Amino acid sequence: MKAIQDLNADMSLSQVMKKYGINGTATVYAWRKKFEKLGKSALSDQRSNKTKYDYSFKMNVIR
Repeated sequence: MKAIQDLNADMSLSQVMKKYGINGTATVYAWRKKFEKLGKSALSDQRSNKTKYDYSFKMNVIR
């Protein structure tokens, strides 16, 4: 969210990428597009929604 705010506040793309350690322009553009279409909620951390399985369960599945 802060990266998009900085970009919208006339900070250059390269400055935003350097400040936040972002490795590709496509990432920033994708975030900006999501933000413009769907607002703040579109930029929430999506990783926490993934299902997590412990090691023993994974091993049982592949046996």
